[in-house]
Amino acid sequence: MSSLPQAPCPLCGGTRRQTLAVKFGRAILRCRTCGLGWASPAPESRGAPNRYQDDGYIREAKAALHAGDDGYDPEFARRHYHLHLALLAREARRLDERSGRGGLRTLLDAGSGLGLFLKAAGDAGWAAEGVDVSGPAADYARRIVGVRVRSGAFEDANPASDSFDAVTMLDLIEHLEDPAAALREARRVLKPGGILIIQTPDLDSLSRRILGSAWAVLSPWEHLTYFSARSLRIALGRAGFEVESLRNLLIFDPNYTHRREGLAYGMWRSFLRRWERSDTVGNMHGFEGLALLAAIEPKTDPLAGLSLRQRAERRLFLALKRALKGDVLIAVARKLEP
Repeated sequence: MSSLPQAPCPLCGGTRRQTLAVKFGRAILRCRTCGLGWASPAPESRGAPNRYQDDGYIREAKAALHAGDDGYDPEFARRHYHLHLALLAREARRLDERSGRGGLRTLLDAGSGLGLFLKAAGDAGWAAEGVDVSGPAADYARRIVGVRVRSGAFEDANPASDSFDAVTMLDLIEHLEDPAAALREARRVLKPGGILIIQTPDLDSLSRRILGSAWAVLSPWEHLTYFSARSLRIALGRAGFEVESLRNLLIFDPNYTHRREGLAYGMWRSFLRRWERSDTVGNMHGFEGLALLAAIEPKTDPLAGLSLRQRAERRLFLALKRALKGDVLIAVARKLEP
């Protein structure tokens, strides 16, 4: 362990840190000041790891999104991205109020993968394009899904400044050695007042606390940077964004582990199976969307239309949110006006 370099925190420069895990020859360090985690040592060369270019990566991506070699399920994509699409719909309403109906709404999806979110956003009325470091994924998006995707790193794509109403980064920034550079680039390409939507794993997740180093998010050749709510808020502020909402989603995946044996995994999986079968938990996933939309749209009443039972379930949901942390962070931030 002593032979592994331990550089200062790449976000705040702090030197007080802890080692969360050592996996695959790399350490995963965490800053005790801001909460950021990062893989150490850093990659020797910049650019796309071979993993994102091979057939195994594309097979995993297709399986996760119910896509095949010759097609995909658009209804699954709409369900999978329903929360992100709801956020974009809210932004579309804001744009309509500012400039009148019928205006062009532009979206750039950084790390667009197979392009299914781009397709869903396009169907919702956005002029959407993407960029992805995986050549095979970008090719699939163009050929099979029929969306505009450039191959390469987001930081190198160099679209025009002030050209997009929205930028999305869904499960991207954890793969970047320098996410701060990507956030600054997102700010550059956004129009004044434009919106940034980020989704990334939560380093404070209960899954990590239970599964420990076996939690598959802790994969330091693929995931180079690890955020908590605190460190993501700091990073967005330093990049010139105003955070409108930053929430942990009470969602867990018991199978996202590198070790499927042992008492901890067995108990966690058993608990989550019962958890997901509960109607109450199903309603809680709906409350996630209501709470997020209410946080960024003050006129929204999160209790509107709820029955007495649903209101009680919502109180339970809020209590669980205070006690537990799910696997996912989602942030909505706006480019500060110059």
